[in-house]
Amino acid sequence: MKETESNVQWDGTKVTVIIDGALTAKTVAPLRATLESVLSKNPTEIIFDFATVRKIDSTAIEILIATKKSVPGKGLKISLKGVSEYIRDTFEVLNLNEILKD
Repeated sequence: MKETESNVQWDGTKVTVIIDGALTAKTVAPLRATLESVLSKNPTEIIFDFATVRKIDSTAIEILIATKKSVPGKGLKISLKGVSEYIRDTFEVLNLNEILKD
């Protein structure tokens, strides 16, 4: 399976992480490395652009949740955009709607 690619676009302290590919246990390592780098720069907001994400599994969901929890009390806002109906339904079934809020 092709590795997932992620590109980062900064706008002041807000960052958009554009993800391309499937987010699965086999492909998520580059995203993890990207997020470690992004978090080290203390952003106030991370927007995950899921417009070209075709598949997501529990490993990727765990990374999103861990990212949200990694800076408690520091006001880090996390949101997703471009989420397909399939992935949105997956988050809703898992009762993770708060991650999808803008």
